[in-house]
Amino acid sequence: MEYYGAGVDMLLSELKIGETAKVISIENHSFTRRLMEMGFCNGVSVEVYLKGMSKSLRVYKVKNTLIALRKETADKINVIPV
Repeated sequence: MEYYGAGVDMLLSELKIGETAKVISIENHSFTRRLMEMGFCNGVSVEVYLKGMSKSLRVYKVKNTLIALRKETADKINVIPV
C-alpha cells in the first residue's frame, strides 16, 4: 500500500459532503474492477458531492465525473483525507 501524505486512512463512506480524499486501496470485492474502470484508482482524488435521500446512497466526484455508490460499495474503498 502506498502512502500519500499525513492523515489517517478511513473508508470512503465515512467522509462528509464536501470533503475530499485520495484513494489508497480498494478491498477485494466483486465490483473492484468496475470501480477502477470508473476512476477509483490509487492516488485519485474523490470528493463527496451529494448525499441521496436514502442514507445508503452518495454521489462522488472523480475526475470531473459524478458517480453514485451505495454505502456497502464505498465501504470497500480506503482513503486518506486531504
